[in-house]
Amino acid sequence: MQVIWESTACQHGGSVSFSLTVNAVRVSRHSLINDVLARARTLHNRIVMHRRLSAICLGHAVKGWSVTCRDGHYLSPEGKRYNEKSYLIEMVGVSSETLQRVAIDLCRHFAQRSALIHDYNDARFIRVAP
Repeated sequence: MQVIWESTACQHGGSVSFSLTVNAVRVSRHSLINDVLARARTLHNRIVMHRRLSAICLGHAVKGWSVTCRDGHYLSPEGKRYNEKSYLIEMVGVSSETLQRVAIDLCRHFAQRSALIHDYNDARFIRVAP
């Protein structure tokens, strides 16, 4: 076996789970307008996802990442349950701070209330919000 790359002792990386569906963030005060704008933003998020993910990762000097789709479930602080597709981006060789900055950028770019980080550097789960 030939090892091509190995993480350093302090920068293993981690993963960030996030959704593209805009439903927890209010886009407008009016219910009907909010629903229409949220659906339009969700469609837009799905169209530009790969391009945005690449831009965010390259902007934070992430050298390697992969993206998978999975079922996501979220219980908001108000007690509302969300069940929707969720995406997991796994990054190698990045610090805990970089994971948090990437998660914040994902929330901002995809209009999400929060994202879940699994930090491999110190074996923590963190939920962040912009």
